[in-house]
Amino acid sequence: MLISYFLSEKVILITRITFFVEYKTYTKKNILIGLEKLKFFLSIYLIFNHFLLYFLLNNSKKGRNVA
Repeated sequence: MLISYFLSEKVILITRITFFVEYKTYTKKNILIGLEKLKFFLSIYLIFNHFLLYFLLNNSKKGRNVA
């Protein structure tokens, strides 16, 4: 859970910086392209987070059964 929280904080920070830079340097059309990129990276992060949590929970269940 701590790993997941740490990763989510990093992703939020990176996405905020990315959006700010794209907002300052490009036009509205390019901002929409930037938002599409942002949605793409967030979806990749959510899929990764899902598998990470599944892996951690699966290992903890196996550990309890063995013990």
